[in-house]
Amino acid sequence: TRVFGYDPADLVGENLFDQFHPDDRAGTMEAFFGVVEDSNANVTTECRLRAADGGWRAVQGRYRNMLDDDAIDGILLYLRDITEAKRRARRFEGIFNQAFQFTGLLEPDGTIIEANDTTLEFTGVDRDTVVGCPLPDAPWWPDADAVADIGDAIRRGANGEFVRYETEVNSTDGLATVDLSVKPVIDDNDDISLLVVEGRNITAQKQRRQHLEVMQRILRHNMRNDLTKLRGWAQVLCEETDPDARAEHLGTIERTLDRWAALVEKVAEIRQALSNGAGRTAKRLDPLLEGAVTPVREAHPDATISVDTSDVGSVQVPARLRNAVAELADNAAKSTPDATVDIEGSRPREEWIEIRVADDGPGLPEAEATVLETGEETPLTHGQGLGLWMVRTIVTQAGGDVSAEVTADGTEVRLRVPTGPTPDAGVDPGPVE
Repeated sequence: TRVFGYDPADLVGENLFDQFHPDDRAGTMEAFFGVVEDSNANVTTECRLRAADGGWRAVQGRYRNMLDDDAIDGILLYLRDITEAKRRARRFEGIFNQAFQFTGLLEPDGTIIEANDTTLEFTGVDRDTVVGCPLPDAPWWPDADAVADIGDAIRRGANGEFVRYETEVNSTDGLATVDLSVKPVIDDNDDISLLVVEGRNITAQKQRRQHLEVMQRILRHNMRNDLTKLRGWAQVLCEETDPDARAEHLGTIERTLDRWAALVEKVAEIRQALSNGAGRTAKRLDPLLEGAVTPVREAHPDATISVDTSDVGSVQVPARLRNAVAELADNAAKSTPDATVDIEGSRPREEWIEIRVADDGPGLPEAEATVLETGEETPLTHGQGLGLWMVRTIVTQAGGDVSAEVTADGTEVRLRVPTGPTPDAGVDPGPVE
């Protein structure tokens, strides 16, 4: 009477299942008759029951077989009204799953209780895969260092500390940088009952910040030096009377201006990469690499440039990767008069492709290698141009990373990117123009 508004006498003699919501009726009947057939069964279900005013209340029902009890000789049904609890749960789930940030709830030992839809969509992982497993065992951590970092954050959070740091995760678009935090939840007994993990994708912000720093360096250092040189050569040109000498000075000025024209083109390429990601079109790796090296071979006929994609098959990669490979191949080809450049594709893992560009030149300067690998510069350590920064930008925008190794035998650069097109990408298996 209090919960449903019925006079109990009105229900006596009625069919119980007529009171349940039509969508819940089959499941409720199955549970009920399962208990009838099994005297040891004790089943709990959730369903909707009609109230006297025609509305529906969410209830939790527990069925118990009491047919062997002479006093009851029937099925005992306990009903508990959970309407408000279900409403609160739906409200929580709505907020939890609609949150823009990646959010997860953990046991204090790091076991995943729940992960919101944003997290699962970003990482491409099913809820059943991660719920119930320790967070460090989740499949989105890219390496052992990331696993160690989250393990340390969980331990500190379980001790009552708020932890926040930057880390990397594997997403559906490749490697991403995430601003991650672990916060303990303290109950009325001052015990830590939960850990809340939140993450925010800051990949684009970090790349734009690094790009701004590089552009500031270019304007501050390279442009200042070249303007000083141009002013000097222009003065010499004005004072020079010998035609051959004047032509030589003019050539020096033109080469400097050409270098800045090329720099402007690279700035445009980087801006496009930062604005649109790695491009929504994927191309097959073998024609992409051939398209990248063809103009380099024409520009450096004395260089020997080989391409090997025999171990990767018809794998698809972001189309804009062509520009990155072309830049590395061109740098390698002009490192010595008769340079040997080897470009090789491999698949270290099923979902990743690695492109190796190796040369026999004098070796990439340490400052350039640092910029290529980390994207970080200091006032005393910085690259001399935008070419390698463009390479890093394209690769990281594709969700990948770059490594460089300089030895006495030359330089080896490795580009690692996720394979295949993005979900709505077009796929062009043909040659790259």
